[in-house]
Amino acid sequence: MLHAGGPVYRDGRSGEAAALAACYDACLRLAAELGARSLTLPAISTGAYGYPMQQAAEIAVGTVGRGLAGAEKCPRRVCFVLFGQAAREAFRRAALAWAGELA
Repeated sequence: MLHAGGPVYRDGRSGEAAALAACYDACLRLAAELGARSLTLPAISTGAYGYPMQQAAEIAVGTVGRGLAGAEKCPRRVCFVLFGQAAREAFRRAALAWAGELA
């Protein structure tokens, strides 16, 4: 499992989204450099740092999805480890929305 220190959520207008996406990008790059075949990631910044779960899920799923689609060398499997039903539901909705964008 890789984890990156994510941004503290302030107001959503202070660069938090870009910083959060950069955390997931960094994890994907590191996994590729290490030749990892799978990668497990948490819902970065959604705990004590207060990032709203649905927004964080959309950033996480979109960033990871684009990273996997655009990379020659990347993990074959990425899993999100989530705490609780609310997190699971937020990531499920984000994944469905992202898949809909691909269609």
